[in-house]
Amino acid sequence: YKQFSKFARMAKSGCNFSLSKIEEDSNYIKIIHLENDINHAYSDFAPYYHDEKLHFSTLRYDTVLTYDYGEKGFYPVQIYTSEKNEESWSEPTELDELNNSDAHTANFTTNPEGDVAYFSKCFNSHHNNIYCQIYESTKNEDGTWGKNHKLHHHINAHSYSSTQPTYGRLIKKKKGKSDTLDVLYF
Repeated sequence: YKQFSKFARMAKSGCNFSLSKIEEDSNYIKIIHLENDINHAYSDFAPYYHDEKLHFSTLRYDTVLTYDYGEKGFYPVQIYTSEKNEESWSEPTELDELNNSDAHTANFTTNPEGDVAYFSKCFNSHHNNIYCQIYESTKNEDGTWGKNHKLHHHINAHSYSSTQPTYGRLIKKKKGKSDTLDVLYF
């Protein structure tokens, strides 16, 4: 009981801190609800903005989806992209080169140059469990994405699901020299 009370007090303290920061910083932050072309009836998540393009994961269907016990239907989440046009966004298009009709494809990110993409593919097992693996793709000269490659088994271990990649470049400055370290977080 004491441990749960302590966790509850810590959570309440964190919420109060966040609320005070929202009030303090409200002049610096502006949240805008994007148009219906982006925000859809079903889940839109994992946004990634780079080079005037918004990449996001979504379950894009115009009809109500129902699932009955024992039904074999599969409705995959896929990655879409939209470009910023002055004040609005273009109609989202599916990134066909990365998506897979028998897997959930989500959580798109790139290296800082934008020429290597990392993303998750999640598959249903025969026991109706979902397992995820991280893939990469290199951008072709024509701007399309190349073949998908599953990352090494040190990242995609059999003992756990690997998902939600994000890319970081750490810069260490020492005695006038800079060293960089590229890191894939997941």
